[in-house]
Amino acid sequence: MTKSKRDIYQECTDTIIHALENDPGKWKSGLSGLLSGFPIRNNGEYYKGINVILLSISAMKNGYGSDQWLTYKQAKSIGANVKKGESGTGIIFFKVLESENANGDISKFPMIRGYTVFNADQIENLPESYIPEIVLTDWSNIDSGELLFSSSFCEVKTINQTPHYAPELDYIGLPEKAKFDSAENYYSTLAHEISHSTGHKDRLDRTGITGDRTKANYAFEELIAELSAVFVCSQIGISGNLENHASYLSHWLTAMKEDKKYIFKAASQAQKSSELILARMAKTKTNKAA
Repeated sequence: MTKSKRDIYQECTDTIIHALENDPGKWKSGLSGLLSGFPIRNNGEYYKGINVILLSISAMKNGYGSDQWLTYKQAKSIGANVKKGESGTGIIFFKVLESENANGDISKFPMIRGYTVFNADQIENLPESYIPEIVLTDWSNIDSGELLFSSSFCEVKTINQTPHYAPELDYIGLPEKAKFDSAENYYSTLAHEISHSTGHKDRLDRTGITGDRTKANYAFEELIAELSAVFVCSQIGISGNLENHASYLSHWLTAMKEDKKYIFKAASQAQKSSELILARMAKTKTNKAA
């Protein structure tokens, strides 16, 4: 009997659809309800793209408090062990491979495979360095949020309207800080609008910003901006509710059920957006220090 090939795209999409449909309370403020911290690899690097979503869903579902994830072998290599009876979380490894034919033409094709990791909460005998230090900060004075503001690609105007990015004029409109119930919510909203601005024709040139703004394209752009803002905020230590996208939730679900690669495409675009924003912040920080 031939063993059927795993459809990893479908497996991951089904996991996300299940979370959307069965944990609606976690999604009341959009995808931002999903992340409390950013998943980290054993080598200290951050996970990217779709794996951020898959690991965050697992942490939310199981109540894990750690952002650290390891494979079984990685845990064993540092003298730790996965607790008896624990089940791991499936994530993916993705790489574009190249092949050259006899004529010297290069063909590219994706390689995707699944593997399993465990949250640090599922592992015993970890070194102290894996136990997170609790740091209390004054939420009203977030330096990373101010750095995000000063790193905006376009002008940020104070307005008496709802937050928005205007692609035609390339500016962000935000109400004054006093209109937000916390600094975190102000900065996370700013991150969402800056994420939209990365789609400008002179930056990443995304269809939802520069092309035909149909309902489908706009909903996809909102998903990209939501994920990008979550990626950015989690990496710079800001929590907060992003814009309420309940109106897009139904469209996202329908799209994911029709296209198993929909969430992968959005996560890939969000990763590019977040990396552009974080690179801009790093450059701004360097220039200020000079």
